[in-house]
Amino acid sequence: MSKCRHRINQRVSFFLGSAFLLLIGMFILANHLATYNIVIPDIYYLVFTGLLLLLDAIIFFFMLFQFICNRKLLYVAILGLGFLGSDIYCSEALTLIQRFISMCIPMNAITNDLAIFYLFRQITFIVAILFALYYAYLLSKNISPDGKDEALAILLAFAVFFLAIFAHNLSSYNPQISLNLINKANGHDRNAWSSHYSALIVAAWFMVLLLVIVTTALRNLLWVSISAFCISSIFSNLILLNLNEYNFSVWYLSRGIEVVCTFFVIIVLLYDIFLMHKNSTMLSIHDPLTGIYNRAYFYKELQQRVASRDDISVMILDIDHFKRINDRYGHPVGDAVIRCVVELARSAIRENDVLARIGGEEFAVLMYNASPQVAQIVAERIRARIAIETEKNVPQLTPEPMTVSIDVFTSSDKRFTADECISFADKALYVAKRSGRNRVVVSE
Repeated sequence: MSKCRHRINQRVSFFLGSAFLLLIGMFILANHLATYNIVIPDIYYLVFTGLLLLLDAIIFFFMLFQFICNRKLLYVAILGLGFLGSDIYCSEALTLIQRFISMCIPMNAITNDLAIFYLFRQITFIVAILFALYYAYLLSKNISPDGKDEALAILLAFAVFFLAIFAHNLSSYNPQISLNLINKANGHDRNAWSSHYSALIVAAWFMVLLLVIVTTALRNLLWVSISAFCISSIFSNLILLNLNEYNFSVWYLSRGIEVVCTFFVIIVLLYDIFLMHKNSTMLSIHDPLTGIYNRAYFYKELQQRVASRDDISVMILDIDHFKRINDRYGHPVGDAVIRCVVELARSAIRENDVLARIGGEEFAVLMYNASPQVAQIVAERIRARIAIETEKNVPQLTPEPMTVSIDVFTSSDKRFTADECISFADKALYVAKRSGRNRVVVSE
């Protein structure tokens, strides 16, 4: 436990140090760019804003689908609401920028509206992350969300839309109650955004970043990506909202960093989807107790090998007197015995042999290109290793010495179906059991 905590502390310290150095580097670059008067075509405003809209929409749908697949991940759905709200404000900004480009209106005529939508976009993200942190914390305490929590998330979704409507009414679309976020004291055409709102937003993002690190300890890549997103937001607000004059090159730097961090979130979500698919595939072909292949996979592989007319050997293993273990020591001990036998059997077979659990205490080995003599040697090696190791290491491995009965069937001379191979092996295993157990029987 202490080692795990130490690794987490190292990870958090490394992240904080890297973030600090990154912020310093970005400030240096921003100050350097601010000294240049770089002319960039206005159309790139639309390109960058449209790209953010597209990326945020992708993230929202990925997070929604992830929640649908696993209803415990309510915090992921709430994070998705933040990106959904961002899409709304990006759409508003696109409309304004299109007016600016097509109608040739002055930049200062729409700057206040852009500032309003930007401010509410930040607020939406902050609120969504805070709610997501709360439910992530509950999940870490094994408290799964219920129907009331999902209802609250739905209310939060409505709140996102109502907040967007409120922001729209505070803009120039409704001059009667318009909110002024622009400091016009400097007299420039491109007016600076008010430092009062900037300071509040930066402080809020710092608080959110610390809460993310402390609450989640950056346990997974999703929270690492959210932390990186917080850092990009801190940087954006520090350099963008506190400029004496709105600088195009710095604006593109700010948006470029946000695009990169948003791409990172998408990559993390794609990686999570890949892991979910991988885990579901693994569960479909593996036995959950032992980790080896299950009966369905073994039978499918056997059918394929039989159909290809390859020479194969089938080995059936059964733990002797296993019911006595369960009755005397309990099922948890029985499960431990099964895992021990599997590990010993796995260490005795060849590298390309397929080991599967086909019943409660029954296992099978599929061997490729193995003559009856080779198959018998491997089977005898399995039987001896289990008998010797369990007797030598009682009670560390098993509560008492364990043995197995094994049948070997080879289809090298004649062609049989998969069902026939299993049937012949089962009959021979029955013979082995009646002959005294702890032995290898070769089917003729």
